[in-house]
Parts: sequence; C-alpha cells; structure tokens
Amino acid sequence: MAESIWQRIKRWLSWLFQTLFEKTTTTDLGRFIMYSIILAAIVIIVMTLLRVNAFRVFYSGAIQQNRLIQFFMKTSMK
Repeated sequence: MAESIWQRIKRWLSWLFQTLFEKTTTTDLGRFIMYSIILAAIVIIVMTLLRVNAFRVFYSGAIQQNRLIQFFMKTSMK
C-alpha cells in the first residue's frame, strides 16, 4: 500500500523536528526550553482558534486589582 501525502508530511515533520532538537534534548536546560516553547505554542494556537483577546485576558486582573486598590484608598480616606 502506498503512503498518502499526509503520512509523508507527518514523517517529514517528524524527521525535521528530530534533527533540529536532537542535541537540545540531551540536557535538562534544553528539555526545559523545548517544553516551554511547545507549551507557549499550544497556548497561542488554542487562544487563536478560540478567538480570545490575550491582552484582555492577561490585563483584566490588573484592572480589577487597580479598582480594588482605589476602592480601599477611598474608603480609608473617609
């Protein structure tokens, strides 16, 4: 049975990543960096697919915390 194009692409990508990260994965720091990059890529892909505004997600807590601080500053001044 002949290979499909999808199988060839997967095999080529596997070979490409293996040659790129062959020396990197032999050290602990290399593994940490590789897994960090993979995790960041997964987060970016998921946020892109879900059409989530990253700035709104990461800065919404800062805005609410700032409002909370302002509230406590106003109440303590009275």
